[in-house]
Amino acid sequence: MTRPLGVLVVDDCEEDAILLVRALERGEFAVRWACVDTPEGMDHELKAGPWDVVLCDCAMPRFDCLAALAAVRAAGLDLPMIVVSGALREEDAVEALRAGARDFIVKGRLARLVPAVERELREAELRRRHRVTEARLAESEKLRALGEMAAGIAHDLRNIFTPLQLQVSMLRRHLAADPAGLESLAKIDRVVAVGAEVIERLSGFSRRDGADHLPLALADVARAAVELCRHRLRRTSNVRLTLDESPAPPIRICRGELTSALVNLIGNALDAVADAGTVTVRTCADADGACVEVADDGPGIPPDVQPRVFEPFFTTKPAGSGLGLAIVRAFVERHGGRLSLETSADAGTRVRMWFPACPPAQAAPASGGAGAASGMP
Repeated sequence: MTRPLGVLVVDDCEEDAILLVRALERGEFAVRWACVDTPEGMDHELKAGPWDVVLCDCAMPRFDCLAALAAVRAAGLDLPMIVVSGALREEDAVEALRAGARDFIVKGRLARLVPAVERELREAELRRRHRVTEARLAESEKLRALGEMAAGIAHDLRNIFTPLQLQVSMLRRHLAADPAGLESLAKIDRVVAVGAEVIERLSGFSRRDGADHLPLALADVARAAVELCRHRLRRTSNVRLTLDESPAPPIRICRGELTSALVNLIGNALDAVADAGTVTVRTCADADGACVEVADDGPGIPPDVQPRVFEPFFTTKPAGSGLGLAIVRAFVERHGGRLSLETSADAGTRVRMWFPACPPAQAAPASGGAGAASGMP
């Protein structure tokens, strides 16, 4: 069984490069390789990659291993380099190792080449996993701090809103015979109700006890979220918001948080399609659970932005906070779900939330209208 391997050979002798590739092929690697011997060629191939390892001669007319190491660092790559030279002086080897080379091998004795490459591949994978773990820990710490801040803000806002709600109730009794006054109070009451919902979402962001996790039909929540976002369609007649309901098992979840997450995703999708396009909210069953996804046919997310879209406080919007998608991911993971994102320039973006199905004894009543699709221009 051959293993794929991308090898960038830095050498001014292509025959020597071919010998290195053949030695690796005998070690059961399926080698994809390129050979360079200039700084310009090195920079070009590093950008064209990806590569798994660099095999570099010690000295060439226009290049050497120290310059090659500097080029790898400048490219921001964790790419192991092994120095392979026909006449390697001890002081040159020590200097290369101090500069960041991982090993050195004499060209006439290539028996160590395959074991050295295998070792470097293992260590590179360990370093990659360590970076991922550190990044997730840092993100979790940000979310924890954000949760604590949200809980504090919710507490302070609740102290403000509770007396306000009492005053509205008192005014309603005093203005019982004044239709215009009652209408104004009704508007105030609606605003206060929205504020109370925001407070509950802030409280729920840091909640971990699951006390408000109730069995419900995913399609019901998707339908409500679409209705909440429909007002945004008044800006243009060239954007469509479509709901596609397929049968899905009930899930146990916080309704308010799920609604908020869907509204966030739908809002992002509507921003992406701008003045013309389609946003589709879809529910379905999948892998012993239920899925809801928000898809758009907009321009997609640029490759340099994709790794950071769920990072707290990262945003590409001039007035954005960078918290929306981070909160969505925290919510999904807190409910035992999974969040995935697919995007391309030709097919727009699709964000999918999957949640485990309720045990049969906890199942919620079936949602009405399952299997129907509706479009709202």
